[in-house]
Amino acid sequence: MKIFILIFAFMFLFQSCKEGSSIQQENSTSQSDYEIKKRELELKEKELDLKEKEMKFNAKQNRIQQEEAKIFIESWAAIQSNKAIDSYISLYSPDFQGIKKTKSGKTTYFNYSEWINDRSKMYTSAKNLSVSAYEIKLITFNETTGKTKIQFTQYYSSENYQDEGMKVMDLIRDDSGNIKIIREEMVYSGEVMEGC
Repeated sequence: MKIFILIFAFMFLFQSCKEGSSIQQENSTSQSDYEIKKRELELKEKELDLKEKEMKFNAKQNRIQQEEAKIFIESWAAIQSNKAIDSYISLYSPDFQGIKKTKSGKTTYFNYSEWINDRSKMYTSAKNLSVSAYEIKLITFNETTGKTKIQFTQYYSSENYQDEGMKVMDLIRDDSGNIKIIREEMVYSGEVMEGC
């Protein structure tokens, strides 16, 4: 019986050592898994930081200067006066958002295709069209988005209607470096009476 108890005690001790070793190995494994995950998170954080810095650097490289904005807007106005619809459309980003306000106070929001459709109808029906822009000012540049906000006074004249008012646009550069309009809003305008 003593031998039986001794064997039982030995087996119990052996099993306890085996389980302790397994637990220790499990703790060691979970500790190394934790370290690996921690390191992966640190690397992802650094990668995101580098991407953000790269975006800001690229945005600075794409900054639109005052003279560039002035030439672009003067060209934009001349293209409209000449009713060069295809050239006009090429000045807009596919991500464009437009805001149109009418003299009655109605505000309409447009995406790119809606804006192009609305403008195309207006320019094809307008007679003796003349669009000009002056007092063109660069307002802000957003380093994160690469958008340049400009403001100017627009004069619009056709056979049946004339108005003048302040317009705000956000400009960006596309992947080819071309300036595109990504947002446009007529902040206010007033009808100009003939002979005034």
